[in-house]
Formats: sequence, structure tokens, C-alpha cells
Amino acid sequence: QPARYFFRRRLAVNFNDLEVVGEDEEPFALDALERYFLEDSLLDDAGTLEEIGEVRATLDARAERLAREGVLPIGLVGRQWQQQLVDGLVPVRTAWLKLGARFPQAAPKLAVGLELDGLQLDDWIDRLRSNGEQTAWLMQISSKVLDKAGKPRGDKLIVPWLRQLAAGATEANVSGYLVARDAVVTMAPLESAQACDELANLVRLWRRNLDAPLPLACKTALAQLNEGDPRTVYEGGFELSGEVDDPCLARLWPDFAALASSGEWPALA
Repeated sequence: QPARYFFRRRLAVNFNDLEVVGEDEEPFALDALERYFLEDSLLDDAGTLEEIGEVRATLDARAERLAREGVLPIGLVGRQWQQQLVDGLVPVRTAWLKLGARFPQAAPKLAVGLELDGLQLDDWIDRLRSNGEQTAWLMQISSKVLDKAGKPRGDKLIVPWLRQLAAGATEANVSGYLVARDAVVTMAPLESAQACDELANLVRLWRRNLDAPLPLACKTALAQLNEGDPRTVYEGGFELSGEVDDPCLARLWPDFAALASSGEWPALA
């Protein structure tokens, strides 16, 4: 989200939600963002991994810890939320452990050191495992990655795609597996020259965005590329929120017409 990044990084501006729960008030539900962070914490893969038959017990124990920490609603509602979280994540965790059994050996982290368009990119690609012949990274997420038509959602694949670009640019033959609530997405190794070109292009766009926010909104751009309806995705509709609900986007481009008339749409998309 270039606009949000520009406001936070260049201007040090962060638009906070005006509705704040008081210190003496107890929440009775979890919003989507809170649920996302809680589910990801339940799927934490640090430390010793459990056996497949221990998945539910492990998730129950982690959920109980969250309840004791006070991050879940209290009382019967909280116990219901706790059960819903565990029930939804048991299949994800189980599929991830089964996939990990195919790559039983831990592999060392891959160092990434690249000079791209005059900027140095230094990082590591972690969560690597090996079966003696193939090296792969394994990730698990709590959300779904398929749309209503059963096709992968681009907005859910950005981080794995960047990992594959970085691995390909270092000429590493690394596959990727993303285990989600509704599918396991396999990402093949990328060709080195193409990966380097893609990363260099992203660096150039990142640098430009520090001077002025690029007219882009993630899901709207993907709708444009998929020949969907970018206007509805941006502005929303009946019982459908739009990306313009983001205050950074709303301040710069209050409707899709303003975004589309910026001069660089849809080329940037």
C-alpha cells in the first residue's frame, strides 16, 4: 500500500481509529484484524513441533494462554471465540505438519545480498527445509487464499512472491509452500535474471513513492488486471466495503475517478 507507506514513513502520519475501547470496558467480539493476529500467534512455528495427533491439544493450550492474558473476550463469549479459533486452525496446522514431514531436515537460512538500482538489499530467507534433494520454505497463514471462483488471490500471495523473487535473484533453487485455510499454494523456483529485473523495478517504484505516493491500491489494481470491476473494489457497494475506506487513500483519491485520472493508472497497476 504505497499511499499508507508514504504517510507513515515520509510524513510520520498515522491515521488512528477514533473509536477506542476504554480501559474499564471489556470487548465482546474480535474484529477482523484482531482475529488475524490472534490466529497467527496460535500458528507460531517457533520451538519444538508437536506430533500430528497433538495439534488440537497444542492449539487449545495456546488459546488458553491467550485467554489468561486477557486478549480474548471474557466469559461464555470468550470460550466460544476460543473454540472457533481452534476449530478453524486445526486443519491448517495439520496440513502444514504433514507437508513438513516431506521435508524432514532443517536447512540453513539463505543469505540475500543484492545491489538493485543503486540500493543494497540485505536480508535472510528463513523457514527452509530439505528432503535431501529439494529445498523449500514452508509458511502457514490463518486466512483463505482462494477467491469465490477457486483461483488464488493475488493480495494474499505478495509476501510469498517476494520471497521467491529474492531466492531466485540469489540463484537459489528454492520452492515455496503456503498452507492456508482453504488450499496449499505451491510456488516454483524463479529464473534468476527475471527475478533480478522484477526486484530492481520494485526498488525503483519504492524510491519514487518516497517523493510522492504512487496512485495504487492493491485489490483495486488486481481487479484491473483480472478484468474485474476496479471501481466497485475501490469505492465499495451494497454491504461491501471499498479500499477507499483506508484514510490515506481517501485523502489522496476520494473516488475511483480521481485514482484513474492520475495519469499513471492502469500502467502502475
